Amino acid sequence: MMKKLISGLVLLAMLACLVLPAAAAEPTALPMTVAEAVDGVSAYCTAAMQAAGTYSDWSILQLARSGNLTDAMRQDYLASLAEKLRACGGVLDKSYYTQYSRTILALTACGENARDFAGYDLTAPLANYDQTVWQGVNGAAFALIAMDSVSYGFAASGSNSRARLVAYLLAQELPGGGWDYSGKAADPDQTAMVLQALAPYRTQANVSAAIDRALNVLSGMQKDDGSFDAWGASSSESISQVLVALCALGIDPAKDSRFVRANGAWLVSALMSFRVQTETGLAFGHTNRTANYMATEQAGYALAAYERFLAGQPALYTMTDTTYGAHTCVRYRDTARHWAQPYVCAVTEQGLMNGVGSDCFDPEGTLNRAMLATILWRASGSPAADGGSFSDVPAGQWYSTAVSWAQQSGIVQGVGENRFAPMDSITREQLAVMLWRASGSPGSTQSLAAFPDAGTCSDWASTALAWAVERGILNGMDGRLAPGGTATRAQAAAMLTRYLQ
Repeated sequence: MMKKLISGLVLLAMLACLVLPAAAAEPTALPMTVAEAVDGVSAYCTAAMQAAGTYSDWSILQLARSGNLTDAMRQDYLASLAEKLRACGGVLDKSYYTQYSRTILALTACGENARDFAGYDLTAPLANYDQTVWQGVNGAAFALIAMDSVSYGFAASGSNSRARLVAYLLAQELPGGGWDYSGKAADPDQTAMVLQALAPYRTQANVSAAIDRALNVLSGMQKDDGSFDAWGASSSESISQVLVALCALGIDPAKDSRFVRANGAWLVSALMSFRVQTETGLAFGHTNRTANYMATEQAGYALAAYERFLAGQPALYTMTDTTYGAHTCVRYRDTARHWAQPYVCAVTEQGLMNGVGSDCFDPEGTLNRAMLATILWRASGSPAADGGSFSDVPAGQWYSTAVSWAQQSGIVQGVGENRFAPMDSITREQLAVMLWRASGSPGSTQSLAAFPDAGTCSDWASTALAWAVERGILNGMDGRLAPGGTATRAQAAAMLTRYLQ
């Protein structure tokens, strides 16, 4: 009896020491709906631009992404911008390249091609890596955001790329997480902007880790009223940028316990505390409730981002749903009407696949075994790897490290006789097997009987194919699996996108 009593006391003591994850508090109710706030800001900004006769890129972006941009204002903005470009010879600024980034975003939101507007390619300056990062993390972040809006491609003759910008941002991360323009202490605005830029790359292990650290930093910085201090005072702009970042990352700020304070205060309730009702619409203050146009713009597009999140629409800066973005993957002229266009855009945005030449993807071209190993290696964050043992994979080739990593990770096993056959075209079943192994070789109860050619599957690929069909990664071709058929680049893009989802 005494032993049972002691055991029970020990168990109670152990349970008392457990730290259970805190559930999110009930978020504070808002004084108006998000949609009402978005429409109020839209009215305010529209009236302000009409009265001034000038147009703000950020306001145009907010109006377009919230569905409140009238055709008349769109046409006036585009005409005004075209006139401005002709007057300056297409040079918006010789130093601050964020001028190009924000204009690209506004143009794309309006359904225009920023690579060919009024005779100018506004993405061209961003191909200059040194000048783009001259503004620090701000320049790099918004260049990525702009170029990823509809997968614009960097000029092949330039020095910039998505990979370089992502690497730059990761290198600028502060000890403990987060970012700041000065590189001293994490700033909520800068940290949030970098998170917005890195969101499309969060499947990469090193990016994911940096994002997690930054989110923890932001959570620790959030005050009891749901706001953030920047430069010694709470500001609505800081709240707005964090709100955009969370929406881009697929995080609901009303449900994530990291961003709902114990008293129920959360990002949007804090943002609403800066609102100012005016005769022409809803405005927001900077550090108080005095209307400030810049603060209003940022609050407007942040609320639009949240409205889009709640509606299940593409994120604020993911503009594949615009008139232009919905019909063409801007980087590649040969995927404009191809069935795989959305998948090509997805793998391009994440830096997993590149084109062939400056503006073609070659969707019906074949994919070789070295290419797929490299794609999976990139998706895992491009880790270092020692030399592999395949006799036909010499050191120093563009695929050597990727194949070594894939071999060491158990993703590839070669084709026999210690060979990998890197240049051999990959079949659909080989592609499925490599994705299956990358997922840990899980079991599957999926039947392949519905496919008339299921009997042609190789024994070593049957479980992988069943898993791929069960997960929705692999679909049939005219009702057939075609396991031994050569995988095209378009099919690979589609399977990779579904796999990563």
